Amino acid sequence: MSYQNPPTQQSVTYPQRPTVSISAGTAMKIGFFGAFGAFLFSIVVSIIGLVIVLVLGLSVGGLWHSS
Repeated sequence: MSYQNPPTQQSVTYPQRPTVSISAGTAMKIGFFGAFGAFLFSIVVSIIGLVIVLVLGLSVGGLWHSS
């Protein structure tokens, strides 16, 4: 019984990804402003939702009491 080498796959060379190194201070700023932006976005969405609920509530309430 003779041993045969498995067929070799041709190696494909992929381009290297550029590496970006940032300092700890920059990472903290990115995290802080990202979290702050998410907080402000949630506040804005909550205010818009509250306005919609108030408008719909007043319109349904007006229909309820008008008859």
